[in-house]
Amino acid sequence: MWDDQASDLVGQLSIAHLDPARSDPSMIAKIPRGIFNTPEEEAANPSHAKALRAHKARLFDVAGEIEEDDDGLNYWIKPEVLPQLPSQADSNWQGIRKDVGIFTDQEFEFIMSKCLRSLSTSPYPESR
Repeated sequence: MWDDQASDLVGQLSIAHLDPARSDPSMIAKIPRGIFNTPEEEAANPSHAKALRAHKARLFDVAGEIEEDDDGLNYWIKPEVLPQLPSQADSNWQGIRKDVGIFTDQEFEFIMSKCLRSLSTSPYPESR
């Protein structure tokens, strides 16, 4: 069970870190250092735009302005009606890249062997 949860966490982190806007090291300098935000930090705080976007998404959901998948089980708000979130990342930052995504070949092989073990599958062919 721990391997399954760890695999899920590693997968979510790898997806997040492949997004250049999330893995930009210049974002560290933008983290406020004090207990309270200065007026400049508060004006640049991305949570206000995210909260506004989430509120508008709820309003569109209530109004029924949604898109459904073919079987009608999943739906989402039409992306064109929601305001775009401003990116705080440096546009020149290309993201983290290694041999396989954010992992070296050796790290990727280890993760994949854990995933296969979790599925009760051997990563190596049986020798008979």
